[in-house]
Amino acid sequence: MTSIAPSSQERAAIVGLITGSTHRRLESERSLDELAGLAEAAGGRVALRMAQERPRPDPSTYLGSGKLNELAAACAEADIDLENQGVKATSISYNKAPNKAASETTFIAVGKKIASGWEFFDGTTGEEVYSFSPLEKLAGKRLEDAKLGADFYSNLDWKSKYKAINVLRIAKVGLEDAYAVEFEPEKGTKFTEYYSTTTFRLLKREGSIASSTSAQTTPYTVTYKDYRVVDGVLLPFLVVNNTASNGDVVTTFKSIKHNVQIDDKLFAHRTL
Repeated sequence: MTSIAPSSQERAAIVGLITGSTHRRLESERSLDELAGLAEAAGGRVALRMAQERPRPDPSTYLGSGKLNELAAACAEADIDLENQGVKATSISYNKAPNKAASETTFIAVGKKIASGWEFFDGTTGEEVYSFSPLEKLAGKRLEDAKLGADFYSNLDWKSKYKAINVLRIAKVGLEDAYAVEFEPEKGTKFTEYYSTTTFRLLKREGSIASSTSAQTTPYTVTYKDYRVVDGVLLPFLVVNNTASNGDVVTTFKSIKHNVQIDDKLFAHRTL
């Protein structure tokens, strides 16, 4: 098991891409050796070393963090199918840097609106309310999880967001081999993500939803499919969320737009 956690000695993961010939393979290995030497010279230790062999770099996955840094907001529209309930829904979600998020959902059955929902996190506090249930003010680990989920640039700063990241094993997700990576936030709940060993795309996430009012948790599984490039960033357009109570909830994104104008006043309490 490879562990990345705060310690007196920094740990590093180095990854190389091998494209084509034996010469390229040797060249890539030398580059990895150089990176390992630089890490050790800087007082670090190489905890994970990987080399991926492909005929050419994949432009949809070979992207730098600089592209994400160019984005500051996102708005996504989606259709939702609650398969076990026979109910459909539409949703609009908003995310604004550095850490604001919200989503509104309209539930439909037999062609008519039957309910609505609103969730938000304003950078400090958050709420969740549905027309068929009382308002929930987020607290405890539920609030911490919302804070982490709303962080627009969280993928660029793992070190400060998690006290431990453990590469557990290689597991199967469908027909694909995947690295199972466990994330332990400083204050929120643990979760495990599965990344393809060939494309490094996120395939699945397992975790639990904390309660704001009790110690109860609800296990969930999320799978990610149909990746597409939007403004230079690779995003899944098909997401399936599963819990024991709801079964499969299938979200199909219709559009995802970046750098849209979103007023901070949007991220606030609503009465449904």
